[in-house]
Amino acid sequence: MDLKEIYREFINKTGLNYRQQQEDMVLQFADALMKQKVAFIESPTGTGKTIAVLMASIWAIQNGVPQIVISTFRKDLQREYMNTFYDFLLPNIDIFGLSKETAPKIALLKGRSNYISVNKIVKLEQFLNEKELTEEVRSAFKKFKQAIEEANGDIDFLADEFEIFKNALLQVSNGKFKNMELQDLTLPISPTTEEDAKYYLAAKQRAAGAKIIVTNHAMVILYSYLSKVNKNATFPFLPQYLIIDEAHNFHLTAQSILSDKVAVSKLIMIVNDILDEVQSSSDFRGKKVLLRKAEQLLTVLKDSKKRIPEILKNYVGDSHVFFLDSGKVPAIVFSKLADTVSEILNSSRSFLQYIKTPGLEKRIPKTAITYTADFEDKVTRIVEFSVPLRKYSSSLNLFLNTASTYLSDSSDVYYILTFSPQELYPSFARMKPDVSQWLRSNVFYSLPCCIMTSGTLADASSFLKIEDSKGLFIQGNFEYIKKCCGIKNIERAKSVTQVIYQLPFRLKDIYVYIYSNAPVFEIDEDNGEEDRVLQLQKARERLLQYCADVIINRHQESGKTLVLCPSYEDVRILHNFLVAGLRQIDVISQGVTYAGLSVCLDRYRKNYEKNILVVTGGWEGIDLPDEMLKDLYIVRIPFPNPDSPEFQAKERHLIKSGTWGNKTEQEIRKTVHWIILRESIDETFNKTRQGMGRKGRKEGDSGIIHLFDSRILGKNKDGRTSQLYKYYLPYLKWKYGEENVIVV
Repeated sequence: MDLKEIYREFINKTGLNYRQQQEDMVLQFADALMKQKVAFIESPTGTGKTIAVLMASIWAIQNGVPQIVISTFRKDLQREYMNTFYDFLLPNIDIFGLSKETAPKIALLKGRSNYISVNKIVKLEQFLNEKELTEEVRSAFKKFKQAIEEANGDIDFLADEFEIFKNALLQVSNGKFKNMELQDLTLPISPTTEEDAKYYLAAKQRAAGAKIIVTNHAMVILYSYLSKVNKNATFPFLPQYLIIDEAHNFHLTAQSILSDKVAVSKLIMIVNDILDEVQSSSDFRGKKVLLRKAEQLLTVLKDSKKRIPEILKNYVGDSHVFFLDSGKVPAIVFSKLADTVSEILNSSRSFLQYIKTPGLEKRIPKTAITYTADFEDKVTRIVEFSVPLRKYSSSLNLFLNTASTYLSDSSDVYYILTFSPQELYPSFARMKPDVSQWLRSNVFYSLPCCIMTSGTLADASSFLKIEDSKGLFIQGNFEYIKKCCGIKNIERAKSVTQVIYQLPFRLKDIYVYIYSNAPVFEIDEDNGEEDRVLQLQKARERLLQYCADVIINRHQESGKTLVLCPSYEDVRILHNFLVAGLRQIDVISQGVTYAGLSVCLDRYRKNYEKNILVVTGGWEGIDLPDEMLKDLYIVRIPFPNPDSPEFQAKERHLIKSGTWGNKTEQEIRKTVHWIILRESIDETFNKTRQGMGRKGRKEGDSGIIHLFDSRILGKNKDGRTSQLYKYYLPYLKWKYGEENVIVV
């Protein structure tokens, strides 16, 4: 049988719905793999992309492709690929002329922090054995250990058993383990023993023997790069035939990997690990002094973790990102920050100098030495971050002048302080605004085949073609993603496939309300009397109060509601407005009620009829069934913020590298702003479509999407509405024109 016949036989055997789009996708994916193409395929939720990718991969492996790597951004999508293979493809593998024994092996490989540390479990067991515990606790721990073996140490399958064990332990430990999380039992980032990394190494070994590997974007990027700088090293896989799902996040993952980020809380964890190792070791000469210096360092770090957010509490802004060069912060505040950083560095240097005392390193436990190397590496990166602060502190300036590290202040990076959403714990970070050339050289240039796919991938301009399209798909434009990933001018590409598949079902019961009278989130450029930051804050509060009033009026007695915000600042303000106006409905807000998005989702699902979920991280990845979600609110379209660190870094880079002739500084800045905003249209467009995709996941879904950003309506020069919203609601437009769009 050919692949089309195999697909139809698969549909008959499984009883799944036949979809023309899915059949076409299977053939497109297989064609790209077999002919070594570069392909860009947008496939909305409901088109059956997961099955299409796996069927095409099995077919290609069967016909000579050596190994296929499927890369995703989210872990739940990785699980979906694995479950789909074992639940649907493997039981029906005979349609390919294969048996379960001869079917291509598939393996899942994640980063090391997703696997249990054997050493930590051993230490926990030793601690428990020293205590008088109830049989309930010992039984729960035994079952937890059993579950670890069955899950091959993968923490994604251990949440329930860990929760049972932790609850049993809390009953007899006076709350000592209240803050213990499953993540605390995973492998450290620092190198460790083979025994400690048993589960992670086993996962790597399974991947090395597999024909289809499901992994994440970060692993693909790292292995691609490492294979070029260390040609003699061996890796579980080398991306050759690569399918990148959720491809719109690939360059963002690279941006994160190529940035330097050092959390103060991570430094505290490392010093605690060093203390534990030294305290539990036999006595040696210098041990007491070393412990004292480590305790002193720990005190400085803990104090700094609290002090830095306090110093900057009035300046953190959107998403808790503070930019050193923004010009919004008084010198006195910079000075306090610089002094705090200086304390961290000086205390760290004192500790590191002592630990390197001749002869002492040989007496210290080897594991403690490993942790110390990791600590020194992170402190060195903080030194580089501190360069912009040197002029505000004489002690910091003195430290930096004598620091034995290479310091740079390039326009290719920008320095920021980031803060965790709930506790405001600070992290030092150095970011790269553009990674396209790096990705071009280190990932894409030598790949025989690369397929990029996602539910939202195409440029906004692609949807101008929808007007005349009556087929199942159109030939879309993908210039934005090509540019971001450095693929645009790869000469070796033999041929390129560019396809946008349309939804296979009707969205007749999904309505969009656009609130034309909602306050606009923008500043008055002609208002030179009022501070820019204050203007934005007032505009934000007016818009969020309007949003809260609408939500409160509609949801006094019913929940089933998701609210998407562009920033944590929006979440915090809106949460307070909603709590003040709702009496019978619980408001669960990311970064306010609970820190993590996954925890917020779990709490929402338990009582969705009486819950409203307010998040900033849920524009994609939240998959709530129709019965759990009736109203989706989008506070505002996530247009780029001109005050953000990334925007300003791009602005400086363009100003520095451009030729501006006789233009004034103000004219240059306006031109550069326009260039950056124009380039960001596609990213904003796709993020908005991702957010709207939280409703309308399958045929028959119903509900309302509420848009409070009246800018989406736009205005032409003659004052008429420009219907900009049609770009952002393409699927509604494809099927129903404007009848599902209601301007309130």
